[in-house]
Amino acid sequence: MSVETDGIIDQVIFDQLLDMDEPDDTDREFSRGIILNYFEQAEETFCSIDIALKEKNLLKVSRLGHFLKGSSAVVGIIKVRDSCERIQRIGELRRDSGVHANSPTGPSSASSPTKPGAPSSAEARSASPVGSDSPEKSSSGVLSETDALSVIEKIVAQARLEYKEAETALKKMYGMSDQ
Repeated sequence: MSVETDGIIDQVIFDQLLDMDEPDDTDREFSRGIILNYFEQAEETFCSIDIALKEKNLLKVSRLGHFLKGSSAVVGIIKVRDSCERIQRIGELRRDSGVHANSPTGPSSASSPTKPGAPSSAEARSASPVGSDSPEKSSSGVLSETDALSVIEKIVAQARLEYKEAETALKKMYGMSDQ
């Protein structure tokens, strides 16, 4: 079962999900059910995020971002997972480095030597700018609630597009119609 999913689906994680299907189950009933459940959860969570944004409830937005990040990670939906991590961080009013954990410049398990008193690589990343369209932040790395809401709205719009891209790829893989 393969469809071009570069950058959309982590094939290693998805293959582990497929391994849970019964060997003689050509319909892949078990993994199909998990994917259909993910679609439902993602749609509901995006709606809940929209409501929380209208209510300006950043804590709820952060928690919903965390929830969808976990669901996306379980099925290997890379882009949505990473966008939801950003939603979670910004909902907590923490500066978003814009660096994803699996990117070449993201966090690594290897420790690198630093000069005494120099910031760690994680601190250096968190001090880096979010991007040209992001609001200014205080030197402490904390966003205002207004700025956080604005940034999150943009990330949610992007995450929805990423979700639709993954949904299309997965439906194609499972031979599902796009009803």
